[in-house]
Amino acid sequence: MKINIVYKKEKGWFIGHIQEYPDYESQGKTVDELKENLIEIYNDINKGLVPDAEPFQLLEVAISKGPEADHWALLIGTGASNVVQKIII
Repeated sequence: MKINIVYKKEKGWFIGHIQEYPDYESQGKTVDELKENLIEIYNDINKGLVPDAEPFQLLEVAISKGPEADHWALLIGTGASNVVQKIII
């Protein structure tokens, strides 16, 4: 199992959420405590104990400079598929 945790340190606490479930935050005095708390939330979601929990979708965006100095390319895809759009700006 692999989950991505987004967190920050605020007033002596580590506050964060699972990337796919940003509505469910937790905290811990250490990163390990935060991780344990969020794994518990993730397990509860997978057991169906949080009935309204719906994962957010992940959109990956890569920005690269094109061959001409004033052109940039955005490569946009979803984490769940290989669909990629290229947009020149």
